[in-house]
Amino acid sequence: MSGFTQLPNSLWDRTDLNIYDRCILIHIIRKTIGWGKKKDGISLKQFTNCLGVSKNTILKSTNDLINLGIITKTRQKNNGGGFGFSVYELSETVINHVNDMDKGGSPSRQGVVHRVNKGGSSSEHTKDTITKDTITKDKSLLSFSKKQNILEVFNYWQDALNHPNAKLDAKREKLIGVALKMGYSIADLQDAIDGLTKSEFHMGKNDRSAIYDSIGILFKDADKIDGFIKNSKIKHKDTNKPDLSWAEGL
Repeated sequence: MSGFTQLPNSLWDRTDLNIYDRCILIHIIRKTIGWGKKKDGISLKQFTNCLGVSKNTILKSTNDLINLGIITKTRQKNNGGGFGFSVYELSETVINHVNDMDKGGSPSRQGVVHRVNKGGSSSEHTKDTITKDTITKDKSLLSFSKKQNILEVFNYWQDALNHPNAKLDAKREKLIGVALKMGYSIADLQDAIDGLTKSEFHMGKNDRSAIYDSIGILFKDADKIDGFIKNSKIKHKDTNKPDLSWAEGL
């Protein structure tokens, strides 16, 4: 169903999950199933920013979910050799339940702009019936969603390039926002970040021994983004360095 993330009743009805387990599981489902993926890299900072809970709570609940066989977690190393963000993957049982929901079909959304559930009843607003107040609320939701998407890309960059103290200023926010507006997905921009981390030139192996890992370089224009995405797909070997000609003109 477009615009929604489905949650199997079998998960929601479980009695062995507390409120924090549920919130964290919903967030993981949003980042995976919600983007059509089975797994995704999520940092502790992303969890805390979105859910407003402590790191200890996140670690405890994710461990609970792992022990219950609902998710798996794989730690990733950053460029400094330490541990960075973790990759979370839903179990086959969860994936199968979601697939079963999809096979059941989704209600038609033709002509539907916004769905409201209030007091146990539901109503659909079409282009003819939608109100000005609803439009205003939708714009506010879109603005919030855009900010969250920008923040997700920024947090991924922080973790991947080891910039924990970097701030999301207006310039960085604009660059990420423009890249998203061009049509790149969050996953695309995360791939671009991964591509930069795999570039020896940008990671310091150049005549200046300088690291070029700023958001300004990453998302300078579509050519740069495409180049970094392409670089993320290359399986790098010490004896077979990737072609970095696309990175000229920094």
